[in-house]
Amino acid sequence: MKRRLLEAYDAMMMPESCARRIEQSLERQMKARQGRRNVGIYAPPKRNNWALAAGLVCLVLVLSVGGTFLFLNAANHTAAKTPEPAVTHPSVLETTAQFSLTEDGRAFLADMCYYMPDWAGYASLNDEFWNDFLYLSFTDPNMSEDRKALTVCGETEFVSTYQEDLGVVETQVKISRERVNDYVNLAMGCDLPEDFQPNQEGLSYADGYFYVSLSDFGSTGYSFRDWEPHEEAYDTYALVYFDCFVDQPENVVATVSFVIYPAENENGFTVISKEMSFIDEEDRQEIRRVVSDFAEAYFAADVGKMREYLEESFAWQVEGYSGNGEAVSIENIRGLSETKQRQVGDVEFMAVEFLEGDWSDSLSYLSMELVKQEDGWKVRSYGLEK
Repeated sequence: MKRRLLEAYDAMMMPESCARRIEQSLERQMKARQGRRNVGIYAPPKRNNWALAAGLVCLVLVLSVGGTFLFLNAANHTAAKTPEPAVTHPSVLETTAQFSLTEDGRAFLADMCYYMPDWAGYASLNDEFWNDFLYLSFTDPNMSEDRKALTVCGETEFVSTYQEDLGVVETQVKISRERVNDYVNLAMGCDLPEDFQPNQEGLSYADGYFYVSLSDFGSTGYSFRDWEPHEEAYDTYALVYFDCFVDQPENVVATVSFVIYPAENENGFTVISKEMSFIDEEDRQEIRRVVSDFAEAYFAADVGKMREYLEESFAWQVEGYSGNGEAVSIENIRGLSETKQRQVGDVEFMAVEFLEGDWSDSLSYLSMELVKQEDGWKVRSYGLEK
C-alpha cells in the first residue's frame, strides 16, 4: 500500500472538522509506517463438519502464498475460528475521560482480525477489499438451535444453492444488503458502495441479498495484547494491538494493529485503519527484493548485476537467460510459506513463474536457493525448470 495515507482521504464525504482530525491521526501513522509494507494473512478455509453432515458438497477457497486454488473439500475434521485465549480483562478498559474500550468492543475487534483486510484511507477501499471483507465476515457463522446462521450481524438464514458450474448443491449464508451496510457503517463509519457487485468465488448477490459460501479459518487465532489511547487538544484516537498465532497462543507469527476513532455507536468507535505485520517482515521484504532484482538481471542477461546477488562462494559459471528476455512475462513469485524468525545460515527456496512469450502456453520457472548471511540474503544457486 504505497499511496500516501493523507491522499487516500481525498475522496471522503464527511464534515471538514472530522476529516481534519482523521488526517492528523493518519499523518502520525504515516511517519511510523514509512518503509514498511502491508501484508495480509488469511488462514486456509476448510469446510465445517455440520455442513458436511447435511450431505452437501461445498466449495472451499484455499489461499496459499503466491496463488489461489479451488477444490471440493471432503474433510473429516472441524476447524473453526480459534477461541481467544482466556484472559481476565475488566469490562471497561478505560484510560481517558473521552474514550474507552469495552469488553464488547474488544471482542468486535478480535472478529475484525479475521474479517477485515488491511486498509488505510477510505479512497483505498476498492472492490478487492469489499469482496474479501464480505466473504470473510460471513463465511464462518455459528449455528443456532433452530439452525439459523449466527453472524457478526446477528441471526440470518442458511439457504441451499445449486452451483451450476460445479453441479452441486451448496449451503450458503443469505444476508440482506441493508444489514451488510449497517455492519459496514458500524465497523468503519462509511457505507458499502451502492454500485458494488461481488466478483469472486464464494460470494454472490441477487435481489437485494448477498450469498456467502461456508468455510472456516483453520488453526489461526488472535489474542488481545494492548491498547494505547491518545488524547490531544483537538483529537482523540487509540491504537489497539492483537497477536496473531498458529495452533498455540505462544506461537505468535504476526501483529495486528488497529487505529480506532470515537463514535456514537454500540462499540463506541469506528476502525479507520488496520494493518498486519509478520514478525519476519523484514526478512520477507528482503528476500522478495533479492529474488525480483536477480530475476530482472537474469532475464536481461546482465551477468555483472547477477554477481552482486550471488553468494561469494558461488563456484559455477554465471549465465543469464539465453532467450528473448524482453518477451518474458513474470506471472508470480512463490515461496515463503512459513512464518518464523530466520537466523544466519537459514535457507529459503523461491521460484519465479514466467511465460517465455506470447506463444508460450505453459509456465517456466526460475528457481533459486537463497541463504541468509551476516550482510543479508544471497543467491546460493539458481536454475531453469519447466
